[in-house]
Amino acid sequence: MSTTISRVKESLILKLPDKSFYDLCHELYGVNRGVYNVIDHWFYHNGYQDIELRRDTILVFLDYLQKQKITKFGKGGVTQSLELFKASRKEKEVG
Repeated sequence: MSTTISRVKESLILKLPDKSFYDLCHELYGVNRGVYNVIDHWFYHNGYQDIELRRDTILVFLDYLQKQKITKFGKGGVTQSLELFKASRKEKEVG
């Protein structure tokens, strides 16, 4: 039962208005609006046009950053982290 409730909550999160979804990302992961916009833009232009799939992937990416203890970015650091994330996902698909 709790798995079903969790899936319903996740589905609702992915359908939030943009500002509310950003606020959630900020609250959970400390990401600022500029970084969030770069992430959202990057995923959109890398094949994630479906908003729910993109938002789900953004949450997976932010969780990945948290597990890697990446909290700050230098110039180009967000894009570099996105490329590393993309490569790590490809490795999991192959392996």
